[in-house]
Amino acid sequence: MTVGNLFAGPTLRSLRHRNARVFFAGLLVSNVGTSLQVTTMSLLVYRLTGRATDLGITVGLQFLPMLLLGTWAGALAGPLRAPMRWYLGMTTLLGVTGIGLAWAPNLLVALAWAVPLGVGGAGFISGANAIAQQESPDDMRGRLLALTAVAFLGSTPIGGPITGLVGDRVGAEWSLAYGSVAALAAVAAATLVLSRSSPAPLALGILDCQTCSTNAKPRS
Repeated sequence: MTVGNLFAGPTLRSLRHRNARVFFAGLLVSNVGTSLQVTTMSLLVYRLTGRATDLGITVGLQFLPMLLLGTWAGALAGPLRAPMRWYLGMTTLLGVTGIGLAWAPNLLVALAWAVPLGVGGAGFISGANAIAQQESPDDMRGRLLALTAVAFLGSTPIGGPITGLVGDRVGAEWSLAYGSVAALAAVAAATLVLSRSSPAPLALGILDCQTCSTNAKPRS
Protein backbone atom coordinates (compact mmCIF):
# COMPACT_ATOMS: atom_id res chain seq x y z
CA MET A 1 0.00 0.00 0.00
CA THR A 2 1.40 3.38 -1.01
CA VAL A 3 1.33 6.49 1.16
CA GLY A 4 -1.11 8.07 -1.27
CA ASN A 5 -3.56 5.18 -0.88
CA LEU A 6 -3.17 5.17 2.91
CA PHE A 7 -4.19 8.84 3.14
CA ALA A 8 -6.69 8.83 0.28
CA GLY A 9 -9.71 9.29 2.56
CA PRO A 10 -11.11 12.78 3.12
CA THR A 11 -10.15 12.90 6.82
CA LEU A 12 -6.42 12.20 6.39
CA ARG A 13 -5.99 13.64 2.91
CA SER A 14 -3.83 16.47 4.26
CA LEU A 15 -1.20 13.91 5.26
CA ARG A 16 -0.58 13.00 1.62
CA HIS A 17 1.96 15.83 1.57
CA ARG A 18 5.29 14.81 3.10
CA ASN A 19 5.81 18.17 4.80
CA ALA A 20 2.44 17.80 6.52
CA ARG A 21 3.42 14.35 7.79
CA VAL A 22 6.74 15.72 9.07
CA PHE A 23 4.93 18.57 10.83
CA PHE A 24 2.32 16.31 12.44
CA ALA A 25 4.85 13.66 13.53
CA GLY A 26 7.15 16.29 15.04
CA LEU A 27 4.26 17.97 16.83
CA LEU A 28 3.07 14.66 18.25
CA VAL A 29 6.53 13.59 19.44
CA SER A 30 7.17 16.99 21.03
CA ASN A 31 3.85 16.98 22.85
CA VAL A 32 4.25 13.43 24.13
CA GLY A 33 7.28 14.61 26.06
CA THR A 34 6.04 18.05 27.12
CA SER A 35 2.36 17.30 27.78
CA LEU A 36 2.93 16.95 31.55
CA GLN A 37 5.65 19.56 31.78
CA VAL A 38 3.76 21.65 34.33
CA THR A 39 3.18 18.61 36.56
CA THR A 40 6.80 17.50 36.58
CA MET A 41 8.09 21.06 37.00
CA SER A 42 5.78 21.50 39.98
CA LEU A 43 7.09 18.31 41.55
CA LEU A 44 10.70 19.41 41.10
CA VAL A 45 10.14 22.87 42.57
CA TYR A 46 8.24 21.49 45.56
CA ARG A 47 11.02 19.00 46.22
CA LEU A 48 13.53 21.83 45.92
CA THR A 49 11.92 24.20 48.44
CA GLY A 50 9.05 22.33 50.12
CA ARG A 51 6.82 25.42 49.88
CA ALA A 52 3.62 25.54 47.87
CA THR A 53 3.99 29.31 47.45
CA ASP A 54 7.23 28.84 45.49
CA LEU A 55 5.46 26.29 43.34
CA GLY A 56 2.72 28.77 42.50
CA ILE A 57 5.21 31.53 41.66
CA THR A 58 7.17 29.26 39.32
CA VAL A 59 4.09 28.08 37.46
CA GLY A 60 2.84 31.66 37.26
CA LEU A 61 6.11 32.84 35.73
CA GLN A 62 5.99 30.03 33.18
CA PHE A 63 2.53 31.00 31.96
CA LEU A 64 2.99 34.77 32.25
CA PRO A 65 4.65 34.95 28.78
CA MET A 66 1.65 33.16 27.29
CA LEU A 67 -0.62 35.82 28.77
CA LEU A 68 1.55 38.76 27.74
CA LEU A 69 3.14 37.49 24.53
CA GLY A 70 0.68 34.97 23.13
CA THR A 71 -1.04 37.45 20.83
CA TRP A 72 2.25 39.08 19.83
CA ALA A 73 3.78 35.71 19.06
CA GLY A 74 0.97 34.94 16.65
CA ALA A 75 1.31 38.37 15.06
CA LEU A 76 5.05 37.84 14.56
CA ALA A 77 4.67 34.34 13.11
CA GLY A 78 2.36 35.62 10.35
CA PRO A 79 4.36 38.47 8.75
CA LEU A 80 7.55 36.43 8.85
CA ARG A 81 6.01 34.17 6.18
CA ALA A 82 8.19 31.41 7.58
CA PRO A 83 6.09 29.85 10.35
CA MET A 84 8.00 26.58 10.05
CA ARG A 85 11.22 28.34 10.97
CA TRP A 86 9.46 30.11 13.84
CA TYR A 87 7.90 26.84 15.02
CA LEU A 88 11.21 24.96 15.00
CA GLY A 89 12.98 27.82 16.75
CA MET A 90 10.41 28.02 19.53
CA THR A 91 10.42 24.25 19.96
CA THR A 92 14.20 24.42 20.36
CA LEU A 93 13.82 27.11 23.02
CA LEU A 94 11.22 24.97 24.78
CA GLY A 95 13.58 21.98 24.79
CA VAL A 96 16.70 23.82 25.95
CA THR A 97 14.98 25.67 28.78
CA GLY A 98 13.24 22.49 29.92
CA ILE A 99 16.60 20.79 30.37
CA GLY A 100 17.94 23.80 32.25
CA LEU A 101 14.95 23.86 34.59
CA ALA A 102 15.18 20.12 35.25
CA TRP A 103 18.53 20.51 37.00
CA ALA A 104 18.07 23.95 38.56
CA PRO A 105 20.08 23.93 41.80
CA ASN A 106 17.87 26.43 43.63
CA LEU A 107 14.64 28.39 43.37
CA LEU A 108 16.14 31.51 41.79
CA VAL A 109 17.64 29.51 38.94
CA ALA A 110 14.34 27.66 38.48
CA LEU A 111 12.48 30.97 38.27
CA ALA A 112 15.00 32.25 35.72
CA TRP A 113 14.46 29.21 33.52
CA ALA A 114 10.66 29.32 33.89
CA VAL A 115 10.29 32.60 31.98
CA PRO A 116 12.02 31.55 28.70
CA LEU A 117 10.27 28.19 29.05
CA GLY A 118 6.98 30.06 28.92
CA VAL A 119 8.16 32.14 25.94
CA GLY A 120 9.03 28.92 24.11
CA GLY A 121 5.63 27.46 24.95
CA ALA A 122 3.78 30.51 23.65
CA GLY A 123 5.82 30.53 20.44
CA PHE A 124 5.43 26.78 20.02
CA ILE A 125 1.63 26.97 20.14
CA SER A 126 1.41 30.05 17.92
CA GLY A 127 3.82 28.51 15.39
CA ALA A 128 1.84 25.29 15.13
CA ASN A 129 -1.40 27.22 14.63
CA ALA A 130 0.21 29.54 12.08
CA ILE A 131 1.34 26.57 10.00
CA ALA A 132 -2.09 24.95 10.12
CA GLN A 133 -3.95 28.13 9.23
CA GLN A 134 -1.63 30.03 6.88
CA GLU A 135 0.28 27.34 5.02
CA SER A 136 -2.58 25.20 3.75
CA PRO A 137 -5.29 25.63 1.11
CA ASP A 138 -8.82 26.44 2.23
CA ASP A 139 -10.19 22.93 1.76
CA MET A 140 -7.38 21.40 3.85
CA ARG A 141 -7.22 23.94 6.68
CA GLY A 142 -9.86 22.35 8.88
CA ARG A 143 -8.32 18.91 8.49
CA LEU A 144 -4.85 20.09 9.46
CA LEU A 145 -6.24 22.07 12.40
CA ALA A 146 -8.00 18.90 13.56
CA LEU A 147 -4.74 16.92 13.35
CA THR A 148 -2.98 19.69 15.28
CA ALA A 149 -5.60 19.41 18.03
CA VAL A 150 -5.11 15.63 18.10
CA ALA A 151 -1.36 16.11 18.57
CA PHE A 152 -1.85 18.65 21.37
CA LEU A 153 -4.64 16.89 23.28
CA GLY A 154 -4.17 13.25 22.31
CA SER A 155 -0.53 13.12 23.37
CA THR A 156 -1.26 13.26 27.11
CA PRO A 157 -2.56 9.66 27.38
CA ILE A 158 0.70 8.55 25.78
CA GLY A 159 3.08 10.92 27.54
CA GLY A 160 1.50 10.57 30.99
CA PRO A 161 2.47 6.93 31.64
CA ILE A 162 5.91 7.49 30.11
CA THR A 163 6.50 10.50 32.36
CA GLY A 164 5.49 8.56 35.45
CA LEU A 165 7.63 5.56 34.50
CA VAL A 166 10.68 7.74 33.86
CA GLY A 167 10.15 9.50 37.18
CA ASP A 168 9.95 6.22 39.11
CA ARG A 169 12.84 4.47 37.39
CA VAL A 170 15.31 7.31 36.71
CA GLY A 171 14.28 10.39 38.68
CA ALA A 172 11.97 13.38 38.65
CA GLU A 173 14.53 15.48 36.81
CA TRP A 174 14.40 13.16 33.82
CA SER A 175 10.61 13.26 33.84
CA LEU A 176 11.00 16.85 32.69
CA ALA A 177 14.21 16.49 30.73
CA TYR A 178 13.17 13.53 28.56
CA GLY A 179 10.39 15.60 27.03
CA SER A 180 12.85 18.35 26.20
CA VAL A 181 15.21 15.83 24.62
CA ALA A 182 12.31 14.43 22.57
CA ALA A 183 11.39 17.94 21.41
CA LEU A 184 14.99 18.69 20.35
CA ALA A 185 15.21 15.34 18.54
CA ALA A 186 11.97 16.13 16.68
CA VAL A 187 13.39 19.52 15.61
CA ALA A 188 16.61 17.92 14.36
CA ALA A 189 14.74 15.22 12.42
CA ALA A 190 12.25 17.68 10.89
CA THR A 191 15.00 20.08 9.85
CA LEU A 192 16.95 17.24 8.22
CA VAL A 193 13.95 15.93 6.30
CA LEU A 194 12.70 19.35 5.20
CA SER A 195 16.16 20.51 4.14
CA ARG A 196 16.14 17.82 1.48
CA SER A 197 12.66 18.59 0.15
CA SER A 198 13.00 22.02 -1.44
CA PRO A 199 15.38 24.96 -1.98
CA ALA A 200 13.57 26.95 0.76
CA PRO A 201 12.29 24.20 3.05
CA LEU A 202 11.65 26.14 6.24
CA ALA A 203 9.55 28.78 4.46
CA LEU A 204 7.65 26.30 2.32
CA GLY A 205 3.84 26.27 2.33
CA ILE A 206 3.28 22.99 4.07
CA LEU A 207 0.32 21.96 1.93
CA ASP A 208 1.03 24.06 -1.13
CA CYS A 209 0.56 21.28 -3.65
CA GLN A 210 -2.17 20.05 -5.98
CA THR A 211 -2.17 16.52 -4.57
CA CYS A 212 -3.30 17.83 -1.18
CA SER A 213 -6.45 19.49 -2.48
CA THR A 214 -9.72 17.63 -2.18
CA ASN A 215 -10.66 18.97 -5.60
CA ALA A 216 -7.45 17.88 -7.32
CA LYS A 217 -7.60 14.97 -9.71
CA PRO A 218 -5.51 11.95 -8.68
CA ARG A 219 -2.35 11.35 -10.64
CA SER A 220 -2.31 8.40 -12.95
